[in-house]
Amino acid sequence: MDNQMEIIDKEKRREQQKLNKLKPKFILLMKGFNAKGAHDLKNREQQFLTLGDMQQLILSCFLPAPKLNFKPEWFILQRVLKAEKAAVFLLDFDADELHSKFSTTFDDIVRFDIYPDWLDYLLTINLSKNQTAKLRHPDGTMKIKTQNTRKIESENEELNSKSKKFTKLDLLLSPGQMLEECYQFPKPLSDIRHTIRKRYLPVTENSPLFAIDCEMCLAEGNESVLTRVSIVDENYNLVLDTLVKPEVPIKDYITRFSGITKEMLDPVDITLSDVKKILKKIIPRDAILCGQSLQNDLKALKTFHPYCIDTSVIYNLSGSRGSKPGLKTLSSIFLEEKIQQGKRGHCSVEDARATMKLVNLKLKNGLIFADRVLDNRINWQTPVVSLSTFFELHEIDVRIYYDYINMDMSDKFISVFKRMDGSLLSSIFRIVNSDKKICVILTKNGYCYIKV
Repeated sequence: MDNQMEIIDKEKRREQQKLNKLKPKFILLMKGFNAKGAHDLKNREQQFLTLGDMQQLILSCFLPAPKLNFKPEWFILQRVLKAEKAAVFLLDFDADELHSKFSTTFDDIVRFDIYPDWLDYLLTINLSKNQTAKLRHPDGTMKIKTQNTRKIESENEELNSKSKKFTKLDLLLSPGQMLEECYQFPKPLSDIRHTIRKRYLPVTENSPLFAIDCEMCLAEGNESVLTRVSIVDENYNLVLDTLVKPEVPIKDYITRFSGITKEMLDPVDITLSDVKKILKKIIPRDAILCGQSLQNDLKALKTFHPYCIDTSVIYNLSGSRGSKPGLKTLSSIFLEEKIQQGKRGHCSVEDARATMKLVNLKLKNGLIFADRVLDNRINWQTPVVSLSTFFELHEIDVRIYYDYINMDMSDKFISVFKRMDGSLLSSIFRIVNSDKKICVILTKNGYCYIKV
């Protein structure tokens, strides 16, 4: 009887092994194990993976090992083509409240270093010389076109003619664009109740340009609070540069990004209300403010301005408006300047000047310059492409969604969410509970959840 049971058990194990070979398999290597979440530390010091490590994971979810030009150092992902569903979710909002739900559902949780431009890094990729050669025609145009560039290709000739006579007014964000980019309008009883100036003059082609950049630290509740503001004019002259003392205690100075330390802020007595008074004196009534993701700076200043140029909108590397290029990337490609270097954090003066240089460069070269939504040509030397183009190059059908999911349209997709959505959790758990799946979630809080 015992022999019979043993034979049956062996047959079951063999059958299970056969079934397992029909599914993808994920294995954490030592580097990945050392980066596991805090509840798995067991007296070990928390280690963090890099964004490069995270991008390797994203690519490995859709491409088999032979097609990858790297060998991951922190994981092994086998039989990816056996997956019936492969999904990556990038949550660009505070997802701390979801951690308890994900931690009981996902098999592996690792930590990674997060940066302000983390989405830009993950959603664009540098090509090798061989890959770049495959992507270009001899005249420099792209062999592979994104969905957006196909729609507007017939309009390019008209846009080119417009770009020769365009002005700074053509770069202004419309109210609709401001809403889409999450600019906060003044509202009673909200943090943002007023504009920089009480009254404005009509904006014209002669209106002055000012570039602004702010540095923030974290207060309780992970609230970003203003700690430095810098402004330069269109000739790169410094108009304002001041440290700002928050009205609430600082929990984390995030010096590696902000460049701000406790020692720097302790003697400061300038407050946000003081800064607002200064802005009223130095910003003309018809001035145009320029910034990189300017909505974040205005939010930190707790104010609003109607005339704005946003370099994360007027420059586009991916062919999709939802994917934002970082200032560091734009400066490297178009200005051939390295900014945000070293471990001392960002310099708001340096960032403001880089922003103004990018705006002036755009004004010099035309409306469709360096905007892949409007121009499908690769007209810069650095071979940076969006992930969607990269997947097309490898003939892999991977959809990329923004604040939206259509699981019936694609079995392989990346979905970027800027805010919590009602369909998000149900979609995630629908995939997690399915068979033969790969599901990865990366959050703005630096957590990576993996279920294979």
